Amino acid sequence: MMDAHVELNKVRRDRIAFGGLVFLSLVGIALSLYLLIIHYLPASRDSVLFQLCSVGAFNCDRVNSGQYSVFLGLPIAAYGLVFYFFVLFILILRKAHLESKLLDAFVIISSAAAAIAVFPLFALSTFVIKAFCLYCVIAWLCNFAIFGLSLALVRGEDNFFAIFRGAWKELRENPGALHCIAVIVLFLVVTYSGTSFLTAMLGSNRQYANLQQNMRMEEQAFDEYVRRRPVPMDIAGLPVYYGDPSAKVTIVEYFNFDCHVCRSAAPIIKSIIDKYPGKVRLFLKHYPLDGTCNKYIAGRGDGLSCRAALVAIALQKSPKHREYIEYIMTKKGHLKRETVLEALEKIDMNADKLRALLDEKIAIKILESQIDSGEKFKIQGTPSFIINGKIIPTGLPPARFLERIIKLEIDLAYGEQQ
Repeated sequence: MMDAHVELNKVRRDRIAFGGLVFLSLVGIALSLYLLIIHYLPASRDSVLFQLCSVGAFNCDRVNSGQYSVFLGLPIAAYGLVFYFFVLFILILRKAHLESKLLDAFVIISSAAAAIAVFPLFALSTFVIKAFCLYCVIAWLCNFAIFGLSLALVRGEDNFFAIFRGAWKELRENPGALHCIAVIVLFLVVTYSGTSFLTAMLGSNRQYANLQQNMRMEEQAFDEYVRRRPVPMDIAGLPVYYGDPSAKVTIVEYFNFDCHVCRSAAPIIKSIIDKYPGKVRLFLKHYPLDGTCNKYIAGRGDGLSCRAALVAIALQKSPKHREYIEYIMTKKGHLKRETVLEALEKIDMNADKLRALLDEKIAIKILESQIDSGEKFKIQGTPSFIINGKIIPTGLPPARFLERIIKLEIDLAYGEQQ
């Protein structure tokens, strides 16, 4: 009678554990799938579910869309999706093969791995990202609960190590065990491939959504540019950096020697000017993002970009002006003192020759006036382009957008038939 009661309790416990594991696996699948969707589709972040994910101190977007949300090319949520489907699959197999110690071992190993994986993710959120995602935290709790229920389901009267001894014995003595492993491996391959395909589809949808959004933003920026009233540009004393000095379309670029975007912009703007020979000219004005010389910038830097700008101003009437600037702007990384010295050596220029070209006090005043003129256009950073007195958004716009505006100004200046 006692044995029957114990057996009844064991059956009841197994049912509860099995039902709990199925429920938690389905919850995990739903959470991982949703996190995967919001990782790729920005529009989904307007939903009520996303607002709940970021309630209070939680920040779902920062955790699930940042640089640490991807591992080996796939979002972390994708691995969670594979894991929860795997647990569900093993439970189904185990339901059909109740005495399989091999399946018990798979349940323990997979659930233990998922529980252990929570610790580095928790550390990453705590010390690196410094933010948590509510749904991620719920998924972590699911992992611990799945591990606990897995132990309750598979151990029975055996100790922990007896499960693995039994699995090894079953693998050696039961020919069907290899078929079971083959089925499990095949399921993992299919699930991983399916998840990868899903992420690729979602990624394509995000690219399309981003493209649509960028097109709308470009159209809005173009309309704003057309409606904007031109502001007089002071280019007196400035040498033409590139293009025909007699051209009717004038571009003024506010740039900074320590600016990698400015380096990327240089070949693009030159290639566009080359398409319209004799019609476009480019001037450069200095706008160092360093409070050492720029009173509109908070915080002082090393002052190197300011010194490099002063040298360039001294060289404005020299044939070496463009060569000096191009040498520095073709170098990658942050501006270094050695780079400036190399540029001066290349053009055979030293401090005495620079002072002979222009007094440093005058160069400082010119730099200050160029910086002040940038404030007239509300310069937010570099590069900033002013085309015939009208500014376009700070930064490097797509080449097609930049050319579209320049072509518009050419048509206005020379006539559409030119």
